[in-house]
Amino acid sequence: MNESALTTISEYIAPNNTGENQETVKEIDNGSLITGGGKVQKEDYWDISTSEDSFSNETSELSTKVEKIFNDFWGKGIDLFEREGISEYFWTFPGLISIIPKVCNQIQYEFNFEAGILLKICEDREDPEDKFLKICVRYKKYDRDFLGKIKKVSATFQPYRNVETGWFLITTDFGS
Repeated sequence: MNESALTTISEYIAPNNTGENQETVKEIDNGSLITGGGKVQKEDYWDISTSEDSFSNETSELSTKVEKIFNDFWGKGIDLFEREGISEYFWTFPGLISIIPKVCNQIQYEFNFEAGILLKICEDREDPEDKFLKICVRYKKYDRDFLGKIKKVSATFQPYRNVETGWFLITTDFGS
């Protein structure tokens, strides 16, 4: 197939072991996903075509991006507690729209796609105006490796936690 004949319609990001240099693939007209190594399964990739790091401030575009990411979360089995609060947080910190799917993808990969993920907005106990996004990992068995896996994902995304992009915390409530 001639590469110039392909029309890219979406981008996807692949999971990997290290959290570094995650592979991006493109979807072509016929719905196939292609990489340098050939075709891959679409279900194993996050759709990031609307999760660009830079985008305009237009209300409708941001609204579309937030709705798209919520649909992606739903499709991946990620629960949203108080969806409206999470939406407001994404509006306040739109940079998270490109980061949080990658964090969730890496969590799912670390736990062999068996962990539950819950997103929730939390308030700082000392300052209720100070909010952050809590990414709660729930697993069927809490073994010795559990917290190590959370720490590994957390360390991978540490550089993305700041005042400009918004704060997020990867943790657990030991629920199932």
